Amino acid sequence: MQRVFRALLLVSILCSFSAASMLPLQECRQSSTHTPCRRAIDNNLNQHWPGKSCSHTKMQKGPWWQASTNRLAHIRQVRIYARLCGPVCSRYLKDLIIKVDGHVCARYTSTKGYLSTHTFECNRVGQVVEIRSRAKTYLMLCEVQVFGNYASLAHKGRLLPLQDCRQSSTHTPCRRAIDNNFSQYWSGKSCAHTKRQKNPWWQANTNRLAHIQQVRIYTRLCTPPCRVNFRHIVVKVDGHICARHKGVGLGSTITLSCNRVGQVVEIQAMAKRTYLMLCEVQVFGTYASLAHKGVRLPLQACRQSSTHTPCHRAIDGNTNQKWSGNSCSHTNMQNKPWWQANTPRLAHFHTVRIYNRLCGPGCSSHQNNIVIKVDGVPCASYHSSHYFSVKTFHCNRVGQILEIHSTVRSYLMLCEVQAFGKWASLAHTGPLLPLKHCSQSSTHTPCARAIDGKLAQHFTAKSCSHTKMQTKPWWQAKTIKPAFIQQVRIYARLCGPVCSRYLKNIIVKVDGRVCASYHSTAGYLSTRTFNCNRYGSTVRIESTAKTYLMLCEVQVFGRYGRKPPTHIEPGTGEETGTHETGTTGESGSPSGHGETGEVVSFERHCIDGHDSSEHKLGTSWTTKVPAEGYCYHYSCTEKSEAGPVSVDCMDASGHCVKPSSEGTDFACRSGYTSCSCVHRDGRTGIIFS
Repeated sequence: MQRVFRALLLVSILCSFSAASMLPLQECRQSSTHTPCRRAIDNNLNQHWPGKSCSHTKMQKGPWWQASTNRLAHIRQVRIYARLCGPVCSRYLKDLIIKVDGHVCARYTSTKGYLSTHTFECNRVGQVVEIRSRAKTYLMLCEVQVFGNYASLAHKGRLLPLQDCRQSSTHTPCRRAIDNNFSQYWSGKSCAHTKRQKNPWWQANTNRLAHIQQVRIYTRLCTPPCRVNFRHIVVKVDGHICARHKGVGLGSTITLSCNRVGQVVEIQAMAKRTYLMLCEVQVFGTYASLAHKGVRLPLQACRQSSTHTPCHRAIDGNTNQKWSGNSCSHTNMQNKPWWQANTPRLAHFHTVRIYNRLCGPGCSSHQNNIVIKVDGVPCASYHSSHYFSVKTFHCNRVGQILEIHSTVRSYLMLCEVQAFGKWASLAHTGPLLPLKHCSQSSTHTPCARAIDGKLAQHFTAKSCSHTKMQTKPWWQAKTIKPAFIQQVRIYARLCGPVCSRYLKNIIVKVDGRVCASYHSTAGYLSTRTFNCNRYGSTVRIESTAKTYLMLCEVQVFGRYGRKPPTHIEPGTGEETGTHETGTTGESGSPSGHGETGEVVSFERHCIDGHDSSEHKLGTSWTTKVPAEGYCYHYSCTEKSEAGPVSVDCMDASGHCVKPSSEGTDFACRSGYTSCSCVHRDGRTGIIFS
């Protein structure tokens, strides 16, 4: 009768497994050994001791037995065949818990009966099956069977290969976690393993910038004491945390959603002292599109504050971000290191892209505080506790010198720097007027180099004039004959930040009269066109400080013409000169100097020095200059001087405010010179011709 009951029970159990299959178990372990653990997975259902088919621990507190499926599975049921023995012996299997990947999925507690064969509903996804007693006892298992289905490891995006791994310390090599060997056992020699330490980490990177959607981790399958080392981990992409895993159990295979753009994938265990054991790491996603605005602008003539590796490696076209690739520029450790290069000519920089060196977390932190400048004026910055692998910065600045500057004591490591934008249009008014008969206050290199027609702006090209260090150095040259000089363009020497500061305070004169000036506390000019609107012949460029004066080319634009009959001298109101128009010189040309072209006849009017607008005699106008914060009130009369009639402060809304007023963004007290919050660039007053 008992045999018939067992047969019926077996048939009913087998029928219940029509939707699931039996999953083979392997790699067993147990807390202690009286008989081997493998007897519980030898497919021998004999439940008697003489059959030598039962695993058996020693008497101990909380004994356990463990085995795993060969890959991730949805474990629906676990069946245990216990050892059949007398009442005293059978009591040892009365208080059990069953775990999958460390998570309890079933329990068995009985004060009276004991189990012989029992099927437990589990319904858990994992790989490691563990049976544990909660008492001080023996654990005796004659067979353990698992039923379910292998889990489908779905993922988003494509598999992105990882390379160039690093880890905080090495017990076994980091590369084992990216060797495509999914064995999760120590004997398989496929698991990366750090030493025991605080917050150990492992890191690798994709071969280019990617949108990382998921990270899958295959952990080492080991005994319960070993698994506690994997209870709290964080996953980072380019230093930014994108996923966390917490729990008392071990996920044998864990897929974490990340959804972060970057290149460096880092896995870190968060504990005071622990190991980090990774048998395989997979990353899924799509490669990121590096969009940019404008065309690629070539960079040349690089410089850097100090040299550990050459600066030209950052503009060699090689985007390899590994130290072994010999493609990264590197300064020495210093305070505020910088790197600099320039375009062949003036350009509108839309974006700047930096490829950072990929290295461990400690190394990557050196690139956390940087400023990007164009012609010395900041256009973008990056300040963060995290680091980046590849980043595109919006700049939107016109200039020629691109500079990347760290704001702290650090190394500056750049594997590639790319600039995108378009070439600036150097528009000018009137034709180019040749210059001759140059001179300068002192000579380090000849003054003639500034009018040799060569636009090279580097000292090595031997195309730049250069004075010695002195107070208020100057350079001057003359047009072939007197002309109405509308614009003066200066091509400055391109050099490092220290050198470039020498051209920050200059004035431009025509026949001894100031027509334009440049004063800056931050930036420096590379190529700049000044509106002049003066009649004369001698063009003089003068510094207002003790410095060098370095000019690679000076160009003058305007038109030849006669001096007007009545010319209002700025600041004097005196009228001089005679009016001639349409006369012909000895050579038959209108100018009398062998030149063909139009004769310019001059009218009496005032020219605003801010926007070059013309105003007739007898008119008044107000010019608002938001950059300076002033409202300039002018009146054009024959006795006017080169200056405003009165000046008011301008508030943030663009309204003119009288002196002795207070506001939210200004303090206009006794006069406009007391508006200390406003930056002035020196361009004030009006110019007459």
